[in-house]
Amino acid sequence: MVDVRRCWATKDLRGAAAVNRGLTAFDLAPIGEWSFSVRLPYIGPHSDDEDDTEEIKAPSSALDCLTELENSLPLKRGLSSCYAGKPKSFGNLTDFPLDDSNDLTKKEHHVNKKLFASGFANDVPLPYNYSYDPVSEYLSFIDNRQFSVDGVVADFPVTPSATIDCYAFRRINDTVFANISVISNEGASTDYPGCTDLAYNKAVSDGVDILDCPVQITSDGIPICFGSINVRDRTNAAQSEFLNRATNNPELNIVDGIFTYNLTWEEIQSLRPAIYNPYGANYTLYRNPNARAAGNFMQLSDFLAYVNNQSPVSGVLITIENAAYVAANQSLGVTDAVLSSLSDAGYNNRTTKRVMIRSSDSADGPRTNVLQTHFFYRCKF
Repeated sequence: MVDVRRCWATKDLRGAAAVNRGLTAFDLAPIGEWSFSVRLPYIGPHSDDEDDTEEIKAPSSALDCLTELENSLPLKRGLSSCYAGKPKSFGNLTDFPLDDSNDLTKKEHHVNKKLFASGFANDVPLPYNYSYDPVSEYLSFIDNRQFSVDGVVADFPVTPSATIDCYAFRRINDTVFANISVISNEGASTDYPGCTDLAYNKAVSDGVDILDCPVQITSDGIPICFGSINVRDRTNAAQSEFLNRATNNPELNIVDGIFTYNLTWEEIQSLRPAIYNPYGANYTLYRNPNARAAGNFMQLSDFLAYVNNQSPVSGVLITIENAAYVAANQSLGVTDAVLSSLSDAGYNNRTTKRVMIRSSDSADGPRTNVLQTHFFYRCKF
């Protein structure tokens, strides 16, 4: 049952504000425009000129419907106009298929009761997965085409309120006001380690339009999809046998880096991927920690072949960085390797996927035009 100490007024249904996917029915009470998720007893008369912020003690006998509460509970005068109700818990909603939940809703409405859902993951103080979408969970109780609860109870009512106002009751045939293309960032790199097969699979299932591949090159000349030239950023290289290869690179402003151009493709495959943590070692909070080391890295050729087999994906975005430095200092041609991979995969054919190449180095632009590509520069701020 919801702790009454967190009880807040919420608009009825269209602005209602949830917690463990429980369903609770409450007696209806005519309290005007506002409907309260938890009914509290009226604590005696008081005049309008009394201090509404004064705390009062509610005797335990008046809270029989919330037996788990303490014997006395400080309440605000502002809540004293709530009506006493008799909540009825229906347990976890997962015990009720949608059809049963629909019948339950009709039954409670027939006897003049309202049904509220509670126990949503958005109310957990520390989410287990920072990529979790609370909107879809709220919508499953409000706009699932079969039934709708009358409201939800939440510690953070702004989220369900915005969900109802902005996303509920939208239909597939609604007018589209803007056509946009969604470009991934190393695949779904906050659900899985970036540039891994799992990250790309998740991005496609999420409906991305264009998959991206930031290209690095290995010491044996193989172009790979990898989010940084420093493998320490996205692998367990710091705990591996390759730590003794760490060097400083003043030209790239990297200290103690382990660079892709110093490792073979086979050596990189031996490393465990890691979800990129932009805050470094100062913080230990990770998005989706259950999958923080999951997946396998891909060569550029494998990435291009994968995209060719994904009909919903309209194109690829290839990012080339530090190509001039690697060519001059490591004698490795990143741009040539990219062009060769694109040609081998059939991307020089106008009927294949769209190709975009991005780089902050303008020297790479004209060379990419031998293929049907769109080249653009990344702005630096």
